[in-house]
Amino acid sequence: MSKVHYFQRYSQKENVITNNTLLLLSRLYSSNVRYLETVLTEIADGEDVIIPVGVKMQQQSGTSQSIPDGEIKQESFRVLIETKKNALDLGIGQLQDHLANFGDEETKILLVLTADNIQESRRNEIEKKIHREGVLLFTATFQDIVNVANTIAEENQYDFALKEVVEDFEDYCYETGLLPRDRFRMRAVSCGSTLDENMEYDLYYDEVGSYRSHSYVGVYKNKVIRAIGKITKIIWANVNLKDEKVDAIKGEYLDREKLTSDEEKRILEAVRVAHEKRGWEIFSHRFYLVDEFYKTDYKKISAYGLRSTKYFDLGSILELGDDEELPSTQDIADALKGATWQ
Repeated sequence: MSKVHYFQRYSQKENVITNNTLLLLSRLYSSNVRYLETVLTEIADGEDVIIPVGVKMQQQSGTSQSIPDGEIKQESFRVLIETKKNALDLGIGQLQDHLANFGDEETKILLVLTADNIQESRRNEIEKKIHREGVLLFTATFQDIVNVANTIAEENQYDFALKEVVEDFEDYCYETGLLPRDRFRMRAVSCGSTLDENMEYDLYYDEVGSYRSHSYVGVYKNKVIRAIGKITKIIWANVNLKDEKVDAIKGEYLDREKLTSDEEKRILEAVRVAHEKRGWEIFSHRFYLVDEFYKTDYKKISAYGLRSTKYFDLGSILELGDDEELPSTQDIADALKGATWQ
């Protein structure tokens, strides 16, 4: 059965991207007013400002002449959003034209959303012209929005409906190229009883479902990512143990290459062991082959185990810039030893 999506996938136009982002923010707001406040505050780009969303209630506040018994107050603010998939398409003139839409709000914010980071010199140029009008400039990537939303969802893990919405928004962003950091991305997968086999044959397999582009696999068991490997090939295939064949489903060699004899042997052996040990029938599965799994010890410190899968940005964890490259897989594994995540 196809998964029901909260966010439409039929167009990559910027107005659709904006609408989907607003829908996410609306769902966060409807779950809890403070969630929207958290998003706006987290993407404030170092501005020392807290965006007060919603009403405030207090007792006996007022002036020296009059102190009412109570007060309900809501500060006014307006956030205008400009969305560009490519930061290079951002025009200062267009942003300046947007300023005419502000009125007498106490807090005025122009939020610019892009898929990639805006160059610092370009941002400074925009900021100088925007601040003259008393407007705060916030710039954020869709990865920033996803990160904050995921943090909110993880802190409220019993709110399964909210978690589904956030996951679907992240899926949407992956599918439409709004999160262009797949070379940094590691997918942590829960292995359980197959961990030793994953390590021995340097692969991971699961049933075919939604796919997000990523470059690394982290194998997880008992609240610890035990090893990490860099993906060399991904294939959606049927495995025929009787004829000792791995039949790729047409068009699903994701790297456009055929399997080597060694890769086919590794898949066959892993499937054979799963069948003999657990009686599993591995049919129409996606196989992720890695160069080698390197042992690590990356611990989950929050409550409960990994539900199914989780994505990590290794570039962010290792504090790398967009133009920097990751070190070797062995070095990444060593860097994660003793580190923690939630």
